[in-house]
Amino acid sequence: MAQPLTDQQISDIMQGIRVPPQPQVLVDLQMEQMCPDPDPRSIAKLISQDVGLTGAILKVVNSAAYNLSAPSTSVEHAVNLIGIDSVINVINGLAIRSELSDATHYFRPENTSDDERKTLLGILKLAEHICGNYRILGQQDEDLEWQASGSEILAHLGLGEYDVEQLTLAYAESGVGAQNY
Repeated sequence: MAQPLTDQQISDIMQGIRVPPQPQVLVDLQMEQMCPDPDPRSIAKLISQDVGLTGAILKVVNSAAYNLSAPSTSVEHAVNLIGIDSVINVINGLAIRSELSDATHYFRPENTSDDERKTLLGILKLAEHICGNYRILGQQDEDLEWQASGSEILAHLGLGEYDVEQLTLAYAESGVGAQNY
């Protein structure tokens, strides 16, 4: 029986993995996980198409959390041992980490290039944070990307935490946000 991993275990295991996943493989995996009964073989086949995801899943299954007598080298075997839910959490975590590192770098004060694009991206990230999209898209309880780059985004837009609180309240009152989905 598959043993579910905690968020902390997944985070600890994924330390050091830096190969960004291929966008099309992530899209295909998202489509598969939306099926009423996701197929572990299909998921394993999709993961095998991406070297970063393959390494991450094999790192998870070969970690101390699973205490295998011999290392696993098969993605399909790993998916079956880890379980669909934990595999999906690992994949989503890697996708978020990849996006998070890009946005965090983009809003650092020393990055002065392309201010129009930075402003538009800042507005988008602010809207995502206020609407709670991280709960839907990232299946997270906290907005990790906002924690990493929110202060730089607000500084670039000339806003403060009070402004975010007021916008959040206004959106909640109008019925816009993740809580309504």
